[in-house]
Amino acid sequence: MKIYARGRKQKSWAIILFSGALSLPAVGQNSVEKMEVTGSRLKRTDVEGVSSVIQIDQQTIKQSGMSTVSELIKNMAISSEGSYSSATVNENNVSVTKVNLRGLGAENTLILLDGQRIPDESGEGVIDLSTIPMAAIERIEILKDSASAIYGSDATGGVINIITKKDMEGSSFFARTSVPDGKGGQESQFSYVTGINTNNFRMLTALSYRQVEPVFHRDREWTEIGLSSYSFPANYVEDAPGASLQKHPNCDSTAIQVGDNMVCSYNYGATMAFSPETTEIGLLNNLEYRINDNISLVSTLRAVKNTNEWNMAPNAGEFTIPQEIATDKQEAFGLSGINSDVKVRYRAIPWGLRTWEEEKTLFGGNLGLRGSLGLWDWQATAGRTVSKKTSISPNGFFLKDGVVRAISEGRFNPFETELSEASLAVVSETSYQPFIVTDTAMSTYDINAAGELLELPGGSLGLVIGANRIEQNYAKTIDKQTENFNTFGEPEDKSDSGERSINAVYAELGIPMFQSLEFQLAVRLDSYSDFGETTNPKFGFMYRPLDRFLVRGNVATGFKAPTLREIYQGTQVRLVNLADKQTCGEPCDTLTTEVEIETEGNRDLKEETSLSYNLGFVTEPIDGLSLGADYWYTKIDNIVRVMDPQKLLDAVYGGESISGVEIQRIGGDESGQLERIKLPIQNLGESEDAGFDLNLAYRTQLSSYRLSYFSNYSTKLYSRELDFPGAPLTDTLGERGKPEWRFVNGVNLGIGTSHIIGIRNNRIASTKTAQGDERIGEFSTYDSQYTWNHPWDGSITIGAINVLDTDFPRDSTERVGDDTRVQELYSPNGLTYYAQMNQMF
Repeated sequence: MKIYARGRKQKSWAIILFSGALSLPAVGQNSVEKMEVTGSRLKRTDVEGVSSVIQIDQQTIKQSGMSTVSELIKNMAISSEGSYSSATVNENNVSVTKVNLRGLGAENTLILLDGQRIPDESGEGVIDLSTIPMAAIERIEILKDSASAIYGSDATGGVINIITKKDMEGSSFFARTSVPDGKGGQESQFSYVTGINTNNFRMLTALSYRQVEPVFHRDREWTEIGLSSYSFPANYVEDAPGASLQKHPNCDSTAIQVGDNMVCSYNYGATMAFSPETTEIGLLNNLEYRINDNISLVSTLRAVKNTNEWNMAPNAGEFTIPQEIATDKQEAFGLSGINSDVKVRYRAIPWGLRTWEEEKTLFGGNLGLRGSLGLWDWQATAGRTVSKKTSISPNGFFLKDGVVRAISEGRFNPFETELSEASLAVVSETSYQPFIVTDTAMSTYDINAAGELLELPGGSLGLVIGANRIEQNYAKTIDKQTENFNTFGEPEDKSDSGERSINAVYAELGIPMFQSLEFQLAVRLDSYSDFGETTNPKFGFMYRPLDRFLVRGNVATGFKAPTLREIYQGTQVRLVNLADKQTCGEPCDTLTTEVEIETEGNRDLKEETSLSYNLGFVTEPIDGLSLGADYWYTKIDNIVRVMDPQKLLDAVYGGESISGVEIQRIGGDESGQLERIKLPIQNLGESEDAGFDLNLAYRTQLSSYRLSYFSNYSTKLYSRELDFPGAPLTDTLGERGKPEWRFVNGVNLGIGTSHIIGIRNNRIASTKTAQGDERIGEFSTYDSQYTWNHPWDGSITIGAINVLDTDFPRDSTERVGDDTRVQELYSPNGLTYYAQMNQMF
């Protein structure tokens, strides 16, 4: 994406290009100041280099209609599989927004801030982009090549470098509000930026505030009804061979099928929210002081506070009534023939709605010196960032042992619907507030020098050499009752912690053999304290046979270190819905709901390794018309992953013997209902992905009218991966959440210096349903916008996202509720109006 602008400040017109190919310099263009572009540490005068880089400037960000970095990138063609954001789907206790380039995984997309690595989220290996205020961003550069030879781990799928503002004189104020056509989701955003710029001193400070209202399931047609087998009164099952879940006679709500039985249900759609109520406050300060002509002191300071409040349905979970109590109290419970322990699936309506209050604070900065010595530039920086995330649940939870004890004493009945005074007293005395506290810290030290070695026919031979050290640690602390699995409704989870240090050295050569031919050679050695060393080279070239035509290519190895959580994670359990052919035969149309999936860290994990290459061209056949194409291929070995439980079950049913996993069923019988699957985190095998990116942009001016058009198309040829160790590679392209292509195009019309009208179309290919029997249809939406650049040094914009209110396609094979939505690709908000203003002073 690129913006072309003329005039000063807000007296500009914009052409927004979602493009992987930047325009070639015009013939005879004068030299400009050298700059560093993501993908190389060597500065150059031409923004076009060996690597394909998308540039998005601040004006384009404002005119995109998006309020966060993740939303902006998620709606680009290169985000072929969208991006997961738990701030827009139901994942309690974790609010993370992230991006996923080319469908290679968010964990394979490296996020940099001003070219520096920033701490990942709680040792998970992904960056929470909500901690980067939009008001502080000067531009975003997206490198589409693998870049471990330049930046180290996590760059297999590409690099996103968020570059903050540093040079401004004066102040600006920005305000934005957006309102979905449906209820909830209203958003307000404000920012203030001010800067000082003198001969030897410059400083910029940015303050930002963002507030978002929650969206509830009851306010969206497809989620207003969501049925769960965790009900009030409870469903129950005896812990005996062949036993199945049973409905209690007191149940008068809608029944749902679990296994062969119809059981009691609860409609969680009436109370659950898609997203939390969110408040974000951010501060950024960039400073540079020129000590003398050759040395400058530079610093960056960043502080962020995010709060999220989740609103959820009453708690759902299981507890066990021992046989002696269940047998003794069976008449009072309204049961009969009980001869074993009884497992109870219960909806804790008496304890009220669940809430989670999450607060995350981040504070960090860098301090360094940079300067020049002859033909060499050098810099040395040190930085530290610490963050703390506290999640507490003030409502909706209780201690299981207290309730079981009250049941044994005859003071509580999980099958009653009208609570007695004794039961209400039990509710009060057993209420509990679980919590999770996660502390993360990262220290970085970097020193490098860049200079010119000798003159070649095409220019100066450039060299960069450098070294850096990273020290990283995290600690997750969980309350003891939850650790002991005594908090009703909380999954099994254990406190854990980990730390590592990384030492690296790197070098890069820029070799301009001729005016038309340039090579890049880079290599980096990383030494990790937990798994060992890895060396990764890169070779690239750029060939310009004609002034208006450029060909470039790259081949590189890469790696991704296992995350601290993958190595050190304590036992953790999540709930999924699975089709169990062992009990329902083939085909199996009935899902076994809320099956427990247990995972645990693995100290023996090795790094993932990769091989990537790409080849592409950029051309400007006539003034104003830019065309570009890139072919890319990435193979990843030793993938660190938890096996897909559905594919595992299908393989076991088909006779496969898979080591390291354990499938547990009620009563211990092979025909019993699924209860728990233990899946290890391990190096699974390999994957192969390949595809094309095609880009077109055209701009022209007729009198006072300026017209621009852009078209970006990204398609994947295949996406092969292993389902489990020893299995053949399976092409998953076209399956749910993995569309074969994305197409983004738009047109902008500028009228005079004051008016800009823009329309953008975003199309996503159809995919298979989760069960693979039907199709989830193609999805196409339109966004529109009008901007008035007024004569008082500011602008006002109004617009709409999904202006036609096109409904996203559903997965008909999933049960009711938000499972029918492919959450990575489709927003629950539909048509959304927004207005924004920017004022300079």
